[in-house]
Amino acid sequence: MNPFDFATLLVCFIALGFGFFYGVLRMIVFGVIAFICLVLSGLYFQTFGDLLHLYANINLSESHAIAFLSTFLVTFIVLTAMGLYTFRSIAGDIQSTTSRVAGIAVSLINTLIVWGTVAHLFLFVTQAVPEAETISVFGGTQAIALVESSKTIKPLAVATTPTVVSIIAPFVFSDINELFPEQAKQ
Repeated sequence: MNPFDFATLLVCFIALGFGFFYGVLRMIVFGVIAFICLVLSGLYFQTFGDLLHLYANINLSESHAIAFLSTFLVTFIVLTAMGLYTFRSIAGDIQSTTSRVAGIAVSLINTLIVWGTVAHLFLFVTQAVPEAETISVFGGTQAIALVESSKTIKPLAVATTPTVVSIIAPFVFSDINELFPEQAKQ
C-alpha cells in the first residue's frame, strides 16, 4: 500500500466519523458547500493558474491543477467555517440512528467525489508533458511510480470525473476540458 492509498483510507475513515457525529443535515450542508467550491474552482482555476505559471514559472498544466485545488481548499475552509457557524443549531443534542447512518452515506459520497477529483488531477499532472524551461512540481519519477503503484488513483479518477464535469460544466465559462480531458473525447 503506497502513501496515496493510505491517505485514501484515512480520508474515508475521517469522513465516516464526520458523518456519524454530525448527522445527515450537516453533511448535506457540506455537500452543498463542496458543490459551490467545485464551481468556484472551475470558474477561477485558469486565472490563478496563469498567474502561477507566469510568476513562478511552473508548468502550465500543473499550475492550473494547483490553482484548482488551492481555490477549492481555500473556499471550502471559508465556506465551511461560515456554514458551521450559521447552521450550528441544526443537529440538535441527540441524533437518531437514521440520521447518523444517512450522514455516513452522504459524507462518504461527498468525500469520494472530492477525493476522486484530487486523484484525477494528480493522475493528470503526472501524465502531462512539461514545457521547456518550466519547473515541474509533481512531474518526476517518484510521482509516476506513486501513480503506477497505487490501487486507488485510477479507479477513483475514472469513477468521479464524469460527475465532477457534469457538476462544473454548466456553470463554468473557462475550458474545463483542459483539466478533465477524458470528457472531451466522449
